[in-house]
Amino acid sequence: MSSAKDDLIRESVRESYGDIARKGDAGCCGPSLDCCDTEMTDLIGIQNKQSSQMGYSDEELASVPEGANMGLGCGNPQAIAALKPGETVLGGEFSTAAGGKGANQAIGLGKLKSDVSFIGKVGNDDYGVSLLKNLRDNNVNIDYVYKSDSINSGISLILINSNGQNSIAHFPGANSKLNLEDIGKAADMLNASDIILLQLEIPLDLDFHIIKKYSKKGKTIILDPAPFSIIPDDIFPHISVITPNRVEMEQLTGIKIKNSTDSLKASGILLDKGSGSVINKLDDYGVSIMNKDFNTFIDSLKVKAIDTVGAGDAFNAGLAYGLSKDNDLISSAKMANLVGAISVTKKGAQNSLPTIEEIKEFISEKGLNEYINLFKMKDIIKE
Repeated sequence: MSSAKDDLIRESVRESYGDIARKGDAGCCGPSLDCCDTEMTDLIGIQNKQSSQMGYSDEELASVPEGANMGLGCGNPQAIAALKPGETVLGGEFSTAAGGKGANQAIGLGKLKSDVSFIGKVGNDDYGVSLLKNLRDNNVNIDYVYKSDSINSGISLILINSNGQNSIAHFPGANSKLNLEDIGKAADMLNASDIILLQLEIPLDLDFHIIKKYSKKGKTIILDPAPFSIIPDDIFPHISVITPNRVEMEQLTGIKIKNSTDSLKASGILLDKGSGSVINKLDDYGVSIMNKDFNTFIDSLKVKAIDTVGAGDAFNAGLAYGLSKDNDLISSAKMANLVGAISVTKKGAQNSLPTIEEIKEFISEKGLNEYINLFKMKDIIKE
């Protein structure tokens, strides 16, 4: 009889984007990449910096109605419709919600009371105003979010069926215009940061430039390799932690991930390329963790999943948060597992990202006392 570790793959899990397909009481650990994958930014610096805006006045930001939710995921407004795969219908439920890989991860950190800054670019449009307001309202420094007058903010259309499966049509928009000059303006912030969290949503040459430059300065580099792109071999030695989901791991290594043995074999390939540590997010089964010193598997937490959008970004935010608190990699991954699990119990990518108070409540309800020490909960709640 196979265990959860050795029975990783379900036919119902989507092959594209690595989105999680959970229903009912599914385990939620190591959630795969955020379904609200958009392109306002994919660079997050964790450091001490007050939140402010660039390119928009306080009046413009204040003009957005409180509670306005334009569905801006990393600069891309996201339209969400409830559909079954392959089904064409008239009407159906429709809503907009804030999201996007970079924005989700930054806001996830902001809600955990981290000092987090964000680099990206939006269009000179209402979506850009709303996105910046949403970031600022969630304790994210937006000094390094730039404005383009030549192209609109990006947008993603997300189709979600009743089982939580997702399909995405994506327009990168202004974030594709982020450039080296923009990154140079953020040099002081990056130099002051301890951890730099990236995705592959801005032009790849910028990602690789940042990874190389700041790894040499001793920064912890976390790379969420999504949306998937080929990563040159000379980049891997500069990555502290890489966090592919099952599909991305298959794309990176060519190994079909059918069980935990396959996951460890594929992780070994990325270690051989030079990555410091590899965390393979295996949908609702758990995560495998491997570096030169150890390999281990963390089982999922059982929750009733309502909406998996943004779960992978919640995981990465929790991981960066854990490492920023000087926890070891395994403890940080457990914290990430918990943050990801809580995120799927509510609708919306950013709305579902938990606060410290919500984490405390979840721990209490589930009797997960071991997590109190991991999160240094007693100290945090006093802040």
